[in-house]
Amino acid sequence: MFYLRVRGSSLIHTHSIHSRLIPKAVSKPDTFFEIARPYKLANDWIVVYRSPSVKESVIPMWDEAVIPLDSLYSNDSETQSVTSGLDQDFNAYPVRLTVFKVKKKKCKVIGSFETTVQVLINSSLGVEMGTTANEPDTAQSSLNILQFVSTMEDDHRGTFQLRPNSTAGTDSTDEITGFISVITARVGYDYSEMSKRFLNCDRCDDSSTFAPMEESEPNEANAELFPRALASSNAPHNFIDFVNAGLNIDFCVAIDFTSSNGDPRIPGTLHYSRDGMMNDYEEAIESIGTTIGEYSTSKEFPVWGYGAKYDGEVRHIFQCGENPTATGIQGVLRAYRSVFEADLIMSGPTVILSVLRAAASRAKKFGVPPNSISANKDLRYCVLLILTDGIVADLARTQEIIQSYRDLPLSIVMVGIGRADFTEMHRWNSCPFDNRGRFTFADYRQHQYDVVALSREALRRVPFDVRDYFLGKGIFP
Repeated sequence: MFYLRVRGSSLIHTHSIHSRLIPKAVSKPDTFFEIARPYKLANDWIVVYRSPSVKESVIPMWDEAVIPLDSLYSNDSETQSVTSGLDQDFNAYPVRLTVFKVKKKKCKVIGSFETTVQVLINSSLGVEMGTTANEPDTAQSSLNILQFVSTMEDDHRGTFQLRPNSTAGTDSTDEITGFISVITARVGYDYSEMSKRFLNCDRCDDSSTFAPMEESEPNEANAELFPRALASSNAPHNFIDFVNAGLNIDFCVAIDFTSSNGDPRIPGTLHYSRDGMMNDYEEAIESIGTTIGEYSTSKEFPVWGYGAKYDGEVRHIFQCGENPTATGIQGVLRAYRSVFEADLIMSGPTVILSVLRAAASRAKKFGVPPNSISANKDLRYCVLLILTDGIVADLARTQEIIQSYRDLPLSIVMVGIGRADFTEMHRWNSCPFDNRGRFTFADYRQHQYDVVALSREALRRVPFDVRDYFLGKGIFP
C-alpha cells in the first residue's frame, strides 16, 4: 500500500485571469484531489484514487490516502512485483495529482503536477499531528510494515506547485495556481493480511473454512481476486458438497437511495462517479457480486432501490433498470446507474422491510419440505445484499423480521457504505444465531482498499448458512 497525506495552500480560482490569491473572506470552496497514473495503451491518465472533499477551506488538509501499489504501476512491457521490499524502484511509478474545487455544484480543476511515488516519499515532511515519521502510531506499530519516510530539514523540499492543466488548442502556462505540501508519504506491506487465504473463515467455525478451489481455465480478470468455488472441510457434509451437487444461489441486490447519500452530481458524495472510476456502491457490488454470482446458473439478478421519491411518493422498494432482473454483475451495475437517468428525488427514511419481504418471497419458492422426493434435485438458496449508508429505521422491527426468516433458504448480507456510525449494526452482527438470524454485517470503509477482504468479510457466514439450512431440513448433497 502507498500511504499519502497532503495539504493545499494558496489555491486560486481556475477561471481567474490574473494570478491572484483568493481572499479568505471572499471565497472558501470545497476541495478534493485525485491521483492518476499513465494509461499504458494511450497518451492519457487513469484515476486510481479520489479523496473525500474538505469543506470550505483554502488551506485544506485532506485525509490520508491509502492506495494499492499495483493500481499505481504502469509499465508497458513487464509487470513488476509490488512486494519486493527494499529493492523496489518507486521511480517507476509516475503519478499525477490534480486538485479540484466544488462550488455551486460545479467542479473545476485548480491545477495539477506530475511526479513519482519515490519523489513523494523523499519529499515527505515526516511530521503529522506532532509526531515524526520514525515514531509510528500504535495502530500502525502492530503491522509488519516496511516504511520509506524521509524527514526533510527544509519544508520547501516537500512542496509542489500546481499549474493549470493544458488542453487541446491551448499553450502551457507558467501560472502557479496553488501549492501542495506532502505531510506523510510511505509504502507499507501488511504481511499478516497478505498471508490470509481468500475468504478464510476460521474465525467463524473451526471446523470449516472458505478456500479457493482450483479452476482449469480461470478467468484472467478475476482469477486472483474471485476464485470460482468456496470450500469447507472436516465436516460430514460441507458447502462444496452442495456446490458439486448442483447448488444454485439466487442473488438479489438492494441499494440505498436516501438523501443522506448526498447529491450524486457532487464529487465526494457516495453515489458520485465519473471518468469510469467506480464509487463505493459499485465497488461493493462488483466485489461481493462477482464472488457469489458464480453460484447462479441463470446469472439473472433482481436489483432493487429504496429510499427515493417518485411522483411525490417515497418508495421503499422499486425496480432498478428496465427489466425485473439484470444479467450478470455488469448488468447489475448498469441497472444501478440507470436510476440516475430517471426522474427521482433522493429522500428517506432508510426502511428495508419491503426489500426483506421481496427476498423472502423469492426464498419461499425455493423451500422444500423435509424428506421431499424432489429435495435433492433442487438445491436453491437466496442471498440478499443490502447496501446502506446509515442505520436502518425501526431497527428492532427489522431484526424481528430477519429472525423470523431463519427457516427460509435466505441469507441477508448488509454492507455499510460511508462514514455513518454503524455501532448498532456491529453489535447486532456479534449476536448469537438465535438473536441474529442469517444476517451478516460488513463495514465497507474497513475493507475499501482490499476487495478480497471485503468479499471475504461480507460472505463469511454464507457457506455455513447454506450447509446448516439444508442439513436442518434433512436435505443432503
